[in-house]
Amino acid sequence: MSKSFWIQQRQRYTDLCHLISTVDKALSILTTLCISNNMYYILMQLLNSFQPKRSLIESVYFWFSLSFLLWRILSVLLNASKIHDESKRPMTIIRNIPQEQYHKEAKRFLEQIQNSEVALTGMRFFHLTRKLLLSITGTIVTYELVLIQFQRTIIEPETVVC
Repeated sequence: MSKSFWIQQRQRYTDLCHLISTVDKALSILTTLCISNNMYYILMQLLNSFQPKRSLIESVYFWFSLSFLLWRILSVLLNASKIHDESKRPMTIIRNIPQEQYHKEAKRFLEQIQNSEVALTGMRFFHLTRKLLLSITGTIVTYELVLIQFQRTIIEPETVVC
């Protein structure tokens, strides 16, 4: 592939990066509100998970509500993280180019892909990637374990023997 091909591809990639940046500026406040709202209600539901349910309807509502919240945040994060995943896809293609067809422009394009962070953000506090999904999941599991441990110490206080 010629030098002009790689210049053209790099320019298209740069244009797409600018498009993502423009969309991110328009949606970053909404993204932050959406993620924080979902996290708040998930944590509140987990806090209320230890409360005894008075009826079957209340129990069904609680579990449906919690599963809906988890599905909603998972779908938002997975769909938004596809932007980041797709921005890194050209790296594998460029790395598979035979040595005799490799140009300086291809190397420049590869370096641009490696050094750019193309993803939607939450007001530039966090990037919506699969790493964020993993860290949010870890935070929720940690919070639940702390709640379970705290609940056990309230129910079964240690007895002091004199």
